[in-house]
Amino acid sequence: MSLPATYELDGHVATITYNRPDSLNAINGEMRSALNRAFSRFREDEEAWVAIVTGAGTAFCAGGDMRDGTGSTGEFPGTFWEKPTVNSFESGWEIYKPVIAAVNGYCLGYGLTLVTWCDFVIASERAEFGFPEVRLGFPTIVGAIRLPQRINWQ
Repeated sequence: MSLPATYELDGHVATITYNRPDSLNAINGEMRSALNRAFSRFREDEEAWVAIVTGAGTAFCAGGDMRDGTGSTGEFPGTFWEKPTVNSFESGWEIYKPVIAAVNGYCLGYGLTLVTWCDFVIASERAEFGFPEVRLGFPTIVGAIRLPQRINWQ
């Protein structure tokens, strides 16, 4: 069985890959845990100087998995009102090393929120960006705050 997110180090370059191509790399609980482990490893790995984050298959990340979304935002103790707001790289973990997003295909929801936190973005001609969750009645909180501040940098 393949991991839902992978971390590979080649020299001083870490590659973090969304690895659920059958679901367009949509994030579920298992992938959230794997992504958090990968970014934590990058943050702590002194041999890793820069990271490239990308998606396996035809998409970068199609956002939260609407069929299997349990745990896609992370696991938290306590009630909804006690959940921390900084629980992953895309929601604000500080990483003081450069992160490059290599975007292929769909980059939606959580995927686009992560891209707004990256230092550089390289997009293929097939890349499509968006926050489709607003059509389902879900707010795009972190992404909506960060996107206007970052769009011109990248």
